[in-house]
Amino acid sequence: MEEEIKYTIYKLIDPISGEIRYIGLTFNTLKQRLKSHCSEKSKSHKSNWVQSLRSKGLKPIIEVIESDISSYDEVCDREIYYIDKYQLEGHKLTNMASGGNKNKKMSDETRKKMSESAKNRKFKLVLSKETKELISMKSIERFKDDSEREKLRISNKRYEDSKSNEQKLQDILKQNNKFVIQYDKEMNFINEYPSLNNASKKMKIDVSNIIKCCKGVYKSAGGFIWRYKNLNI
Repeated sequence: MEEEIKYTIYKLIDPISGEIRYIGLTFNTLKQRLKSHCSEKSKSHKSNWVQSLRSKGLKPIIEVIESDISSYDEVCDREIYYIDKYQLEGHKLTNMASGGNKNKKMSDETRKKMSESAKNRKFKLVLSKETKELISMKSIERFKDDSEREKLRISNKRYEDSKSNEQKLQDILKQNNKFVIQYDKEMNFINEYPSLNNASKKMKIDVSNIIKCCKGVYKSAGGFIWRYKNLNI
């Protein structure tokens, strides 16, 4: 009797930023699939991103989203669903197609059914503790490098400059609800605050300067290094 093939939906995470950058499916182990991604030589957006990490001595973090899927048609549909879901949530995926090896668009009815199915499974799509620790370690190591800090500052400044005034206002409103962490200049933990406004009031530091420090535009604000808690970078 032949062994039944089980498929897995997985995500690739940037070890520097903690961002989800790719959604895929496989019937191999995650270790085998990651090895394949790292050895791939193509000009796709995903391959360019992976190779840019490899040039820095890093590689993507791979994690399961959903596993033990028996039907190929179902795993294709679920891959399409997750790509669509993460893109709608604002994740900058490197996937060039809609997924499922079919490049098809999912109907609203199918999307609704899969959304309900995902809710019934009662799982949370979050980073594991090990992944968070790895990202934190890599980020702290990277931030000690002056050239890397400068690259991050320039990249973030270009991104911020490209936004409209309305987008900047919406960003500030969203960011005010984020937990922020205060470090000294040696990246030693000092305190944690429930919001940017709270940190600004307690430390008497302009909130816009704390935001820019969290994004890497400024190296520090008020003599301290600031980071959002959810990314810890």
